[in-house]
Parts: sequence; C-alpha cells; structure tokens
Amino acid sequence: ARAQVEELGVATSFVGMAANRHDLTVAAWFQRRRDGNRLMVARRPAGGPWQQALAINRRVPSGRLAGTPEVAVSDSGATVVWWDEEVEEVDCGDRWWSYLTYATPAGTWEAPHEVGDRSCQGGMAAAAIGDRGNVNVAYRTASGLRFTRRIVGQGWTAPRPVTRQP
Repeated sequence: ARAQVEELGVATSFVGMAANRHDLTVAAWFQRRRDGNRLMVARRPAGGPWQQALAINRRVPSGRLAGTPEVAVSDSGATVVWWDEEVEEVDCGDRWWSYLTYATPAGTWEAPHEVGDRSCQGGMAAAAIGDRGNVNVAYRTASGLRFTRRIVGQGWTAPRPVTRQP
C-alpha cells in the first residue's frame, strides 16, 4: 500500500522534525515571504492527521540567513523548536542570533526567546527537553558558553556561565 502524501505548506529550508515515544510528531520549517522568512510548525497527534501549519510570531529579517530549525518533543507533549540566524559581516565573519520557541502540551506556542549576545562568537544553541517539558539550552557568546533553562510554570532562568572562553 502506498502512503498518502500530505502537504503541510511551502518550505524554503530544510525541515526539522521530532516525535516523542507516544508518536506525537512535530515538524518545523521556514517559509519565504517578501517581508522575511517566517517559521512554520505543524503537529500530528498519535494516530491522527497533521494539523494545520501555524506561523510562529517571528519573521527572519531580510539579510539574515536562518539555519535549519531543530525540534524536540517531550513525553508530556511539550515541544521546543530552536534555530540560528546569521549575517555575514566583513569585520568579524558572521554575527549570530539564536532563538527558541516553546509549545505547551496542548500545542499553544509562546513567542520566540532569544539567547546569546549577538556577537561574532554568539549563537549556535543546542537544546534538550525533559519528560515534563523543562528545556535546557547551551549556547555560545563572546565571553564563553552559557546555559539557561525554561522551567514549566516558571519561565526562563537567568543565563549561567559554563566556560569563560569563547
């Protein structure tokens, strides 16, 4: 039997995708628009069809290159999507921004959260989400690696240094 193809939307970047052990699947991609690329996400509940894709309230400004979004889904159904944006600059090579957006288990998306210091050595976030939906994030800055968390019911913690060197 052939699998049915479902079109979720127009992608202008590679797609990031993840599923939890209960088979809740989330996909994320960027869609090109005249006013800048925008992040799109779609969820597929276990055993169900893909839900309509949603635009996250973040447009990548013209001139910035957005990296492929990464996705992680907790066993509770909470989701985190993160990506980097860069601008090539003559004085330092590349200037980096990193963003994360979080969805509750019900699928309500929060506004993107920026991490980093917008420096030439900034960005390049890596994230993980625990079973209950707490998010851990490591990212680089001009003064070294930093760590922050999003704790369910409490929000984002203040960044902590992991190293003192970039």
